[in-house]
Amino acid sequence: MPDWLVMVIVIVGFVLAVGLLFWWLVQKSLRRTAAIQTIAADRGWVFKADENPDLIRKRFQSIPIFNKGNSYTCSNLMLGKIDDFEIWVCDYLYWGHAKQTHGGREVSVSSSQKQRQTVICLRYPEANLPTFDITLNLGLAKLTEYDPKNAIVLAGALDFSKKYMVCVAEDADKEVVTRLFTEEIQSLFPIDAKLKVQVSGNEMMITNYSLEIKATELEGYIHTVLSIGKSLNG
Repeated sequence: MPDWLVMVIVIVGFVLAVGLLFWWLVQKSLRRTAAIQTIAADRGWVFKADENPDLIRKRFQSIPIFNKGNSYTCSNLMLGKIDDFEIWVCDYLYWGHAKQTHGGREVSVSSSQKQRQTVICLRYPEANLPTFDITLNLGLAKLTEYDPKNAIVLAGALDFSKKYMVCVAEDADKEVVTRLFTEEIQSLFPIDAKLKVQVSGNEMMITNYSLEIKATELEGYIHTVLSIGKSLNG
């Protein structure tokens, strides 16, 4: 077989492989969109396959995740109410940014780090909760948005504290946050899950670290968000 024919076969094979991969990804995305649209319809919620990300960023502007990075997208948005709680669910993407020093000055620059995750956001009808987050407890790794020195100590919460840490903003009242974390709240965080929660004022967001939540698991996550939200609201 001549070399030129081998090259043609290789190129054609490569193009077909890329085409099949692209087709599979498109079909996967369409199946996800259809599944989430069905969930929204069953609940009587608003659904939009694509939405201006500024809508959720402005609605939940006190939540740190919506103030990070650039080049945002918002897809598979579900919007509705449970009791008096306003619930937003979407696949949210942003490109991270890194810190660099130029001319002795630290600036933020775009990076190639893409952060795509499913976020579930809740707005309380009336609340003024302290600003804090709940992140995985990975020792020296800094996943919290705040100074790890501001982590609160939960007496008797051995199982919860092995998995998660609660860290408050600089101006938040540690004692108030500590009182919020009753055994009931701690029990709402499954040991086998990897949740991240951000709370401020009357807003709360929960996600699972740069991973889309499977459509079949969304109802469970929504239930968890609502349970945590109600417990924090007393």
